[in-house]
Amino acid sequence: MHLLLIPIAWSGSWVLEVSDPVYIDERGTFARAFPAEGGGWHLFLAAGGDLIHRELTADFDLAQGPREGLTGYPDMVDHAIVPCPDGTWLHTGHVPGEPADSARVFLYDASLTLVEEAVALEGTEKLETNDMALICSEPVRAMGVTWRDKGPGTSSVVMFGEGLAPSDPLQLDGRSMLMGGSIVWDSVEERLMTVGQEAPRGHYFHITAYDVDWNLQDAWSVWTTSKDVRAYWPQGAVRVGNAWLVAHMVRDDEAGWTEESDVGDVYVSVFDLGWNLLESVALTALEPPDGAMRPYLVVDGEMALVAYDVLIQPVVNTLVLDLAALASLEDPREGKDTGLDTAGNDTGGGSDSQVPQEDSGEPTSDSDEPGGTVDTGAPMEDQGCLGCRSKAPDPPSALMWLGLGWGWGWRRRPLS
Repeated sequence: MHLLLIPIAWSGSWVLEVSDPVYIDERGTFARAFPAEGGGWHLFLAAGGDLIHRELTADFDLAQGPREGLTGYPDMVDHAIVPCPDGTWLHTGHVPGEPADSARVFLYDASLTLVEEAVALEGTEKLETNDMALICSEPVRAMGVTWRDKGPGTSSVVMFGEGLAPSDPLQLDGRSMLMGGSIVWDSVEERLMTVGQEAPRGHYFHITAYDVDWNLQDAWSVWTTSKDVRAYWPQGAVRVGNAWLVAHMVRDDEAGWTEESDVGDVYVSVFDLGWNLLESVALTALEPPDGAMRPYLVVDGEMALVAYDVLIQPVVNTLVLDLAALASLEDPREGKDTGLDTAGNDTGGGSDSQVPQEDSGEPTSDSDEPGGTVDTGAPMEDQGCLGCRSKAPDPPSALMWLGLGWGWGWRRRPLS
């Protein structure tokens, strides 16, 4: 099986090619794919109340090997798993309850043998443990969850110490909703970054920077689409050179998508280090009511891989990145006051955009184009917006989508 790589005619110089979607002959959700030794891939799927591991070839065919559940538990629904710098793997699982949720945490060695497990949160009615964010870095191992009763975007982290001993939840400053969001360690600037929605049904993203002790340093609010559609689930964020890549969902709630689930189309958006939108690339053009969900992004050299699920079937796309162009991007923050001190207090600098109005949920500019600053209803000290949002390229026309649909062939493998 060979991947069809299609030049992106409407892209700038950052994403050069996108493959056709590859439907993998499996069943499950929360699809996560990571590079494996020898050129293949590790595929993880939520299925049967557990997290399943499958090995894939370099071309994303299922390799010979067992379909293994990693924990033996039958009652977990939502999952997150990430590789750690020492070759181990960190995994969290959401255990739904009424009225209280719980979460478990697991550590595996490099061969995916279970080494340690613990209860991360037990019987909490105040915190949503579904769709959790997860990070495993040199300085921090933590799970991000969102409060039920403290307003949109109010999140906490649970740190894992020796033996996976969990800390008490630490409520974060800033407004990144970590349910369906990302926590990333920026090893260049040695700080933690969170990317999240501004509210469960919000249209734009909050990005927040913290030091290693979770003290707020900077914050931005960005939107990637026109205000007529909704961007959400930014759970794949990676820094590449002087840019950030974020995999996320987009949908028009009036287009006939299934209301009971948050399905839509998968996008990858590229931002500079000031979180100015450079381009946004659609990976799918699915027809409502059935769509994709739960994208995740990893980068391996010049290849970015996005994994997601469509109708409980895992799907992957690969993107070819222009690493030289991403590395040479100018940092728009140089010599500029972000408007925040290291404690997150407003210094009077930063953006000249309007002060947000409480709960308006609309962009402060009159533009309908992606890339504008947004009115979040959050305190100004949570914004730190640089006020330099660049206009993204125009989306492809309907005729172009028809041509791409023919070229892609929308490969869908029959399930046995």
